[in-house]
Amino acid sequence: MKKKIIILASIVIIISFVAWKLYDNYKMFSIISWIVTIVSGLIGIYVFGDNKDIVTKQNERIEEQKDLIKMKQSVIEDLEAKNNLLTEQLKKSTNTEKKNQELKAEIKENEKLIKLQNEKILECYTKIDELEKQLEKIKGLKETDIKTNSSLYKKAYNLFLKGNIKKALNILSVKNLEKQKDIELWFLRAKLLGIKGDYDKEFECYEKIIELNPDDAKAYNSMGWMSVEKGNYNKAIEYCEKAIELKPDYAMAYNNVGVAYYNKGNYNKAIEYYEKSLELKSDFDFPYYNMGLIYQYLGDFDKAIEYYGKSLELIENVDAYYGMGLAYQYLGNQEKANECFQKASMIRHNVSFTEYQDNHTNQKNRSSDK
Repeated sequence: MKKKIIILASIVIIISFVAWKLYDNYKMFSIISWIVTIVSGLIGIYVFGDNKDIVTKQNERIEEQKDLIKMKQSVIEDLEAKNNLLTEQLKKSTNTEKKNQELKAEIKENEKLIKLQNEKILECYTKIDELEKQLEKIKGLKETDIKTNSSLYKKAYNLFLKGNIKKALNILSVKNLEKQKDIELWFLRAKLLGIKGDYDKEFECYEKIIELNPDDAKAYNSMGWMSVEKGNYNKAIEYCEKAIELKPDYAMAYNNVGVAYYNKGNYNKAIEYYEKSLELKSDFDFPYYNMGLIYQYLGDFDKAIEYYGKSLELIENVDAYYGMGLAYQYLGNQEKANECFQKASMIRHNVSFTEYQDNHTNQKNRSSDK
């Protein structure tokens, strides 16, 4: 595409020059000059206009949703202020019955609009959650060490960095990868499909990796993590146990087995696996958070706060602050709870803690396919 634009611009410039020299036609030259300017602008936009990497673009999408939330909150505030004025007008004894009916109808209509805006805000929160999950996967892929010299990998990876996942996946088509037999290419395809949200095809990639290398612990753990996400906890345990068999020091796999047992309601077994995960990797925040979740569920809020705190010592994260806030709330310490909710809301959405609570009612375990 870039070559075509450059060739087209060159032809236009030559025609412009010839028209000017041979015909001395100022009008024709002016018209063609304008065309040259436009085409040159297109070249500039194409070549230089969008050098942002995929992380920057994703963060911009998140900020757009936050801006939408603020805009809708402003609309709600205006409608609520209007309804307050209308309510005051209703109290006037000089109103006719007809006037009161009109005021009530307007208040009701504004309430409908407020409800609609709140629904739209909730949609924005959901979208932000989706975008942040994608961002976590994007950052994980960016931090991955490249273990292949494949030109195909580098080409697809560079397209990913520019945010062009569709083109990257076209390069990493099943047809192309079948010829290569390179496991790293299948891993890259799997990660890109995961970012895109095509989880069935992502799972198929891990199956293909195991077909190529039956001893690939990472692929088994990835399948286990995906099985947790799907709610298939027995399969998750089976896959992650296989990963542990192949790689006994696999801390993430132990954590993921723990998550599966937690979701099955076997909390003692879950804690056993979380503790083993921490034996292998003491600076691992996931098991600490997950144990906090268990103790909170069991009603041991002091212990829950302790483990959330240990998670936060390693890395500041919204889930641990939110969980700690709930634990303090259950203990009757609303001041401490509010502090935690405030920190959670500022990290995630930059909105008030009450809005954060309203839109985040379900806590989830922390796990990964790394």
